[in-house]
Amino acid sequence: TQINGSQNRSKEILMDGIGSTSPESGGLLFTYPPVESISEFKLVSSNFSSEYGRTGAGFEVYTTRSGGNQFHGSLWEYLRNDQFDARGFIARSRAVHRQNEFGAAIGGPVLLPGYNGRNRTFFHFVYNGYRYRAGALNELATMPTLDMVRGDFSKAVRGSTPIVIYDPATTRGDGAGGFTRTPFTGNLIPQNRFSTVSRNTLQFIPAPSNTNQSNNFQVVGAASFTRDVYTVKGDHQFSER
Repeated sequence: TQINGSQNRSKEILMDGIGSTSPESGGLLFTYPPVESISEFKLVSSNFSSEYGRTGAGFEVYTTRSGGNQFHGSLWEYLRNDQFDARGFIARSRAVHRQNEFGAAIGGPVLLPGYNGRNRTFFHFVYNGYRYRAGALNELATMPTLDMVRGDFSKAVRGSTPIVIYDPATTRGDGAGGFTRTPFTGNLIPQNRFSTVSRNTLQFIPAPSNTNQSNNFQVVGAASFTRDVYTVKGDHQFSER
């Protein structure tokens, strides 16, 4: 995201005053705090004080929730399920799409045998679970044809122009300061020229679903994602001063 027309990913994110920006991708949150763990949020966009630095764009400032003298808790469930969705206008059926975000939070004083933490010591705990499941992808990918896997590129074309495969072992000077190579006879690469890496890798490449040179493999599979986040915050007042 961008703030005040700044460059993309040039903002800073602070969690309880500590920088929480991913070092590889500035402006992206380094972690995923549950919504119930956030007490306050503010956006500092311009003319910010000297306590903020390291960026000229802006700041997203989050303050996490603390416990109090009374015990308070919550349970939640955010649900999306294809059983509640309408079928797409041109789709023959509803695609599988199931998304659940759920969790629990509790906070209050720390009470231990012989110690009453009211007015002094507090905790706040949050668990947040996320589950995402989707059905088979509806897309085409490109895989080497069965001929190509055997080293036969005689039918390989770009548009209507044949693709010539040159033998790298025949590299030589062309007499004009450049280099030239000899094409493989019939655009056939002898299998004894396959490297060990290629020979061991080719067995894992799936066979095409049709005879096309490109867009010849129908992706069949499912998408899933699981995440569990636990957050604990403790506060202690050493004295009223």
